[in-house]
Amino acid sequence: MTTLELILYGIAFLLSFVVVYISLGWMIERLKKRGLIGKDINKPDKPEVAEMGGLSILLGVMLAVSFVLWLQSWEIIPNGTREFIVAVLLSIMFSGIVGILDDILDLPKIVKLILPVAGAIPLVALKALGPSTLIIPFIGPIDLGLLYAYLFVPLAMTGAANLTNILAGFNGMEYGMAVPVYLAMLIAGFILGKKIIFIFSGVMLAASLAFLLYNWYPSKVFPGDTGTLIIGTSIMAPLIADNLEIFSLTFALYGLDGIIKILNKLPSKGWQGTYRNGKLYVDKKPISLAQWVMKLTNGISEKDLVKLFILIQTIVSILLLLMVVRWF
Repeated sequence: MTTLELILYGIAFLLSFVVVYISLGWMIERLKKRGLIGKDINKPDKPEVAEMGGLSILLGVMLAVSFVLWLQSWEIIPNGTREFIVAVLLSIMFSGIVGILDDILDLPKIVKLILPVAGAIPLVALKALGPSTLIIPFIGPIDLGLLYAYLFVPLAMTGAANLTNILAGFNGMEYGMAVPVYLAMLIAGFILGKKIIFIFSGVMLAASLAFLLYNWYPSKVFPGDTGTLIIGTSIMAPLIADNLEIFSLTFALYGLDGIIKILNKLPSKGWQGTYRNGKLYVDKKPISLAQWVMKLTNGISEKDLVKLFILIQTIVSILLLLMVVRWF
């Protein structure tokens, strides 16, 4: 990438940050007035907090990526990746729409689990015409043939969106955990010349940092399913588009939480802690990874719980970054 390209991409990232920060500041009170609120159930007084803050993320990503596409249309920057950029953006937008529907209509659990499959269609359409090979470090390339586009891509996209949607519910956790992932992807994209990964991780990193200014403890706004579904899609879709699928191992922590919740029949209630003297405790059998942390630590504050998850995710992201940079 040339210096000019990096400057222009930097402007796109800044645009994402500014749009999220300004729009969210405008939205919070309006979301509350319209009854789009959620209770912060890990607080002693369970305050009401604005919900659906993910709308600002969706807006920031759409405008920032549209700016990149505009630059490509005028050939100010190379346009060889335009089709995949559009496909990834459509996938993210579809995940956001599914989240909006769920936040407003409270979709049945099975519908919410399956519906993100449709968001993979733009990538399936492009990948069906391209390489069908997965490159796995220490093993080498594995050609999946048609199974790559028609099985792996939909399953990976759906799994990613749902995993980031269920590991949530604590102030700053969702986008706090996403920050080290996007940062590692940004670095990998730059070093390896993976422009789609570089563009989307940069846009999402900037949006996440802006969102955390409002979402960090104590939260003024929650992302809602609108925001949490976007996280998984915005990670997985660029990795598929740029053939760096191995980096999806960054979902390991999310996967562990998913396994625990599946074994407990995907509970929609009872996943929170019991607040006592500034800490969260679990007084029953843990049904989530967060509750296991509460149990093993014999009580932990919400801030420290979130910081621990972010720390672990940072370590996972660094290890994956070192692996893919060395291997690819």
